[in-house]
Amino acid sequence: YLGGGINKSKNSIGVIQGYIEFLNILEKKNNIQKNKAPYLVIAGGKFQDKTKREVKEMYDLIEKENIQNNVLFTGFYEDNQKYSLLKNSFAFIHLSMYEGFGFSPIEALRTKIPTIIHPNPVYIELFKQVSNMVDGNKSKEVGELIYSIYTNPNKYKEKIEKGYNLSLKYTWQNTAKITHDVFKKVLE
Repeated sequence: YLGGGINKSKNSIGVIQGYIEFLNILEKKNNIQKNKAPYLVIAGGKFQDKTKREVKEMYDLIEKENIQNNVLFTGFYEDNQKYSLLKNSFAFIHLSMYEGFGFSPIEALRTKIPTIIHPNPVYIELFKQVSNMVDGNKSKEVGELIYSIYTNPNKYKEKIEKGYNLSLKYTWQNTAKITHDVFKKVLE
């Protein structure tokens, strides 16, 4: 989970709750204990500031569920570290209730990993055909989807390829050109 911002609409708590459900399913169906389960990696410097209410809620939930050893906070990461963070994951999860665009899912699609996202209007428009959508408010469904991706990665190969191809359309070069063209047209 890469998070540039921290507020209620980002639904970081939903990510953790879904991960908790994944751990429960993993233990129940595969007898895999927490200490043998994959980590939840939460990347972003803003997740270090426990004076922010949303961040404190995350840490409190992690402690309450006794999964401190399962959740890794990377802290701030450089742009050139995103690819490695994503590529070394079995899935990307972003359950934001509202987005203006969706840079993080695009970056995840570029690394050819399955994406799990909440069906907010922008995500539906951009990613419906290439991502795995789940209601971020329903932790059991989130956990089941994480489990499915973890135990059956081949099932998601077609979406991964489609997602990768979509991600190639969204580059900083293309964005700069489109922006330049808009300004040029306005100034004519």
